[in-house]
Amino acid sequence: MKIKHWQGYGVVEAKRIRDKRYDLCVVVSGNHEWGLRRDDDYDVFRWLVQRFDKQWKEKTYADFRGAQMFVTSWEYYGTDYCQYAFVYRK
Repeated sequence: MKIKHWQGYGVVEAKRIRDKRYDLCVVVSGNHEWGLRRDDDYDVFRWLVQRFDKQWKEKTYADFRGAQMFVTSWEYYGTDYCQYAFVYRK
């Protein structure tokens, strides 16, 4: 699905990946001057978690804080890719 970039302009492609190791795993691809990797978990929560996981749609960042976030990024033939994986508090 096409989503707006975390910076507020431009669009990138994002897809939820099924991975039993994580509660949520999203791969973002595209090309943007600010890049796709974002290590600020507040921005990532608002950008991806609330969009891809319905249980967080109405909750706030304070409820999410403490979740583990794993971010990997790479470039493949001129297109940037970034994988975000989350493990929520139990």
